[in-house]
Amino acid sequence: MKTINIADLQQDTVHYLELAEEEDIIILKDGKPVGLLRGLTEEDDLFDYQLETHPLFIERVRRARKAFRAGQSTRLRGCARRPFTDGSPRVSCLPQAEVAKQPNDRLSAALLAGV
Repeated sequence: MKTINIADLQQDTVHYLELAEEEDIIILKDGKPVGLLRGLTEEDDLFDYQLETHPLFIERVRRARKAFRAGQSTRLRGCARRPFTDGSPRVSCLPQAEVAKQPNDRLSAALLAGV
């Protein structure tokens, strides 16, 4: 992981955006980290980032880990295969009433599905 100071970033933004496609870059101000420059090189990179940092997703992961540690996890046999509203397949362990509330946007659908 590369580190740069904020003045360098301001002078040559395009160069550092290109470098960020290869590796994350930590941005420093007065020697302290103030930001992270991450390149989005593939089509799904933005979606992955939005999902990984979404508070609902983080909470789902926390609850799932807690349930797993307590021996309360769901076996795959108890899950049903249901299509997304866009027709793509997914596996759902949600009650049917919750599946019916599934929105059409990809991020919200992934969060509801527990991806």
